[in-house]
Amino acid sequence: MSCTWRDCTDKGGEKIKVECFDGLLFPPKPIDVTSEKQCHDIRDLEVREDDVFVLSYPKSGTHWTWEVTQMLVAEKSEYRKERMPVFVLDITSKADLDAMTSPRVFATHFRFRYFPQQVLKKGNKVVMVHRNPKDVAVSTYGMYTGTKSMAMYDGKWDDYFDMWLSGDVPYNSWFDFELEWQKELEEHPEMNVHHVHYENMKKDPVECVKGIASFLGRDVSDETCADIAEACGFKKLRQAYSDFKGDKLKGDWKDDTGIFRKGEVGDWKNWFTVSQSERLDQEFTDRMGASRWTYSFTM
Repeated sequence: MSCTWRDCTDKGGEKIKVECFDGLLFPPKPIDVTSEKQCHDIRDLEVREDDVFVLSYPKSGTHWTWEVTQMLVAEKSEYRKERMPVFVLDITSKADLDAMTSPRVFATHFRFRYFPQQVLKKGNKVVMVHRNPKDVAVSTYGMYTGTKSMAMYDGKWDDYFDMWLSGDVPYNSWFDFELEWQKELEEHPEMNVHHVHYENMKKDPVECVKGIASFLGRDVSDETCADIAEACGFKKLRQAYSDFKGDKLKGDWKDDTGIFRKGEVGDWKNWFTVSQSERLDQEFTDRMGASRWTYSFTM
């Protein structure tokens, strides 16, 4: 297997550039490493006993959950100066990852076969985040079209929806991602995974923070959990990334886009046509009907 670059092209001719490796589609990276090498480096990563991992399909609440998790690991409701992408396995060099001081909280969108395999033996904690596919589709569209100067995609929502539903987008199909991970976790019960759902975190953030704290084995008070939930609320976290952490693209995001776009459940209703909703519903029924994981499309 080797890497190749190609364009995911919609019916209007607009494109998203991706790097292809092992049947998977990856977006451009800020490091000069092929996806093949990055996948192998991460699969073979030297894992430390106290490493924690946040796992998700893109735009499922990854930043949010990573911030909650790193605060719980530190046992205080304080932001780190570093932005989450520094800790994303997919786009950070092995040398930089190895140089990080413990405890490390990583995030990734990788499939199981390129997830750090030492986790299976060392029993590291993995927090897996799920979000309903309709809101994920809209949120990824906002991300890929969001910047004025370096948007990955300039097409219309209707055309993007067709590409997204077929899985011809970075990180491929949401359905494939969720189902593949479900299968692998069933076959590898030794993986220590805690599941959180975006919609539940919106509905009762304090209880979700408490659940993650319990899973991590962190002795934090109810008051600290409440403080963390408040600090990681959508508006405060967006403000922290803009002011304290320093959004490198601040001023370059188009209106209603950005790393933190809206943070709502059910925003898909403002984008999906009736036909699009019915098509995705049918795909969901056909492919996820036997899934033991549940998803909420509204609050």
